[in-house]
Parts: sequence; C-alpha cells; structure tokens
Amino acid sequence: PPDAFHGRPHEWQDELPRGGPHSLRIKMQYILERLSGLSSDAKVDFLDTIALTVEEASVAWQLELPVKQFTITLHGLQHALEELRPRLAKASLQSSDRVTIILLNTATTPVDELVTFYNDVQHLEKQYKVEVLTMTHLDSFTADPRRLLEVHKALQSSGVQHGLRVCLDFSHYIYQLGNHTAPLWNEQKSGEICLHPKDPNNIVTKDIIHGGLVYGVNLRCCCPNNLTRTEGSLQYPLVDPASDSNHKGSGLVMLSEFGYWDKSQTKVFKEFVRQLLRYQLSQPGRPVLRVATAFMDSSLGMYRSKNDKYSNFHQNLSCLLFVQRLKEEILEELNLGAAAATIPRGPVPVLTVGDASKALEFYSRVFHGNEKTSSR
Repeated sequence: PPDAFHGRPHEWQDELPRGGPHSLRIKMQYILERLSGLSSDAKVDFLDTIALTVEEASVAWQLELPVKQFTITLHGLQHALEELRPRLAKASLQSSDRVTIILLNTATTPVDELVTFYNDVQHLEKQYKVEVLTMTHLDSFTADPRRLLEVHKALQSSGVQHGLRVCLDFSHYIYQLGNHTAPLWNEQKSGEICLHPKDPNNIVTKDIIHGGLVYGVNLRCCCPNNLTRTEGSLQYPLVDPASDSNHKGSGLVMLSEFGYWDKSQTKVFKEFVRQLLRYQLSQPGRPVLRVATAFMDSSLGMYRSKNDKYSNFHQNLSCLLFVQRLKEEILEELNLGAAAATIPRGPVPVLTVGDASKALEFYSRVFHGNEKTSSR
C-alpha cells in the first residue's frame, strides 16, 4: 500500500485513489475493480507486501485479500537475526506464514557463515511458525546459482532437511544472458555455466527448479539485454503498455532503452515460468508455490528506466492474469496426459488391409467434421 512507503515517491500513489492513512480499503477495492475490468475470472489469492500494521492486515483479510507473506531486505549477516526476529513475530501476529528475505552484501560471504545463519533462522521459524524464503538477487550469494546450490547442499548436510527455500526472481538471471556487464559474463562465455531456458542443461531449471528448491516466485518480466545496472536492465513490460485503458498516449509505446515494445522479448521469461509451473503442477506432494507479481520502480533505475512511461500497476495485473491462465493451460495438458495414461491397453489386434482402410476412412470423416464421435 502506498501509505506505507513513508512519503517516498511511488507510482501507485498517482494511480490509486488518494486519501489519508485510512484509505487502504478504498485502494484495495480499486485494485479488485481494475482487475475485474481486465478479466471476470481473475482473482487475487494473497498479498505479498511490506510488513503491515495489524489494522492494515485486518482490512486486507476482510476484503478476502489475505496477507500471507511479506518481503524484507537484510544488509549482510551482522545484524540480520536481530532484524529478522521482530518481522517474524509480526508475521505470526497477522496470520502470515511466510517471510521472504533479500540477503544483500553476501556475494562473497563464506558458505559456513551462511549455513550458521540459516541454522539460527530455522530455530526462529519453529518459534514463530513462519517459513523463511530467500530471494535470488544481485549483490547476494544467490546471484550465482552455483553458490546458491552450494549453500543449499551444505545446509542439508548440517541437518536442515529442506535446505534453502528459494523465492525465484528470474529477472536477476535473465538480464545476465549474454550481458558483458553482468557478474556471470565470463562463466557464460567460457561455457562454464548456462542460464538459457531453451538449453536443457541450464542450471536454473535443471538444478534449482527440478531440484525442488523453489517455494515462491517474485514475478517480473525481464529480457536478455546488454544494459548496466542503472539503465533499467531488470524489467521489461510483459504486455504492450498501450493495452492499458488508462494509457494517455496513442499507438505504440517507445521504451527508452529497448525501442518499441516487442512481444518476442518476453519469450525467455515466459519459458522459464512455464517450466517452473509445469514442474510444480506435476508434483502433487510439493509444498504450495506462491507467485507474486513484482513490476516496480527504483530511484537507481535498476528495474526500469526513469524515462519510461508505462504503468507498473497495469503490468502487475496483466502478469497475474498471465500466470493464472498459464496454470490452467498446464493443468489441462497434465490432465489430458493423465487421462491418456489410464486408457486400458490389451493385446494389439491384427488388422487386415480392409480393416485399416475402414479405420482411415472413419478418421478422415471425423477430422473433416463429418462424423460425430464421443471423447472416448
């Protein structure tokens, strides 16, 4: 909610109805109205936000927008536990059962120190009955998937059975694809590491997703680029900005660093999301995966260029629609596959030339719409 940003400039303050500190209900109702305007069957399952007051969380729950988790940023390990403890206590009070941490300034932190920290975190999780997820993020040990996996395995070896619970933000990996300014450029160039979803050996899908590490997603579209950290390298509109009913311009939208919006630039992001959802939905015993949209601004220009004129709000709503529709599409694919697997299979009959001819004739009529047939 914009009122919680303590006066810092934020796009939603311009997009949502204005008001005092008690206008949260109006703002959330507006979100639901805008969403229903895009699709009648879309819904918000939960909110992932910054830590709310008990009163704010109560308003959200009353509107059936439960605040099930929130995200906090920790700068290094020195005071991390002291900062985390009151946040977990607050999460427990407002019925949130997950907290995601962004653990910055840990890119070179020794693995044993990280393992000690996460062992201490596990004790806090048990105390407050709140799960802690760790977001993949630049300036963190998670920026390099190999380091992430090293910590995960070391944590399991130390007795923490689930290892590292990951909140996957694809943008912090996608932007590094072919980017000579990115941290993993030399490793990509030498073939030491692969990050592209079309390669079956890419470390994100093969080891992090299929390794069962992902419990949450910070969902923001990004495309491969060669931009630096302050040129809007971590965000690209998922849908045409001109599709926003509140868009004040006309025609195509020019992005300052990318030119006109191009749907093909979203392919890598969409493929990663498809692979994650397909794995998750094909594993019925997996813990619930929560996906939260994350189009945002930054005074540093990390996520989008300061000169770009498009609505984060519209992109977030469109992203929510995209992932819900993709979920239904994958479920349908999996259900069709499961149904096909249950068809009884007896001995293969011997067909005569006449039998085969009749079968071909029948199916030819079916495919041309001249014959009715049951789904069986």
